[in-house]
Amino acid sequence: MNTSNPAPLYLGLDTATPFLSFALWSSEKGLLASFSKNIGRDHAKRIMIEIDKLFQASNVLPSQLAGIS
Repeated sequence: MNTSNPAPLYLGLDTATPFLSFALWSSEKGLLASFSKNIGRDHAKRIMIEIDKLFQASNVLPSQLAGIS
């Protein structure tokens, strides 16, 4: 990996069902981390908390993301 120009990182989100699901993906390493849990209708209460946990567990900063989908 070229450390001066790291591979792009992406955060994928799905909140269309009772499940809150998201994943961090790298074009170089593939799936880095993911989260999926049936939380009913509490998406708004939990999404930022769970995404922050995912970033911390992966040692990724939000500023490192190339995109969100």
